[in-house]
Amino acid sequence: MSIRLHAALQASDAPSAVHELEALLAEWPAEREQAAIHYALSCLQSDSERFLPHAARAAQLYRDVYQQTGMIEYRQYYEELTGIILADPPALPPPPEVVTTHTVDLEALLA
Repeated sequence: MSIRLHAALQASDAPSAVHELEALLAEWPAEREQAAIHYALSCLQSDSERFLPHAARAAQLYRDVYQQTGMIEYRQYYEELTGIILADPPALPPPPEVVTTHTVDLEALLA
């Protein structure tokens, strides 16, 4: 975020920001971090053809992380990058019967 902020404020030029982000790819190997770095690279290079591989990689990673975690922000990034709407996650199962049949317990739980 700091690198993107400096580039946006023109405190550093875009090629320097791209170079710094590319260096982070080796330092931050987790899928979530890789997705964020590729996303930032695609945003900084949106006016050139160099952004396409980064956008594609970010979308793939965001899809994978969303499938693992179910966190909506990863789904939103994927949909933004691809324009493809992912299927809604499966509905949650109903609460256990012991919670719904004993109103005193439910009231205590809610309290």
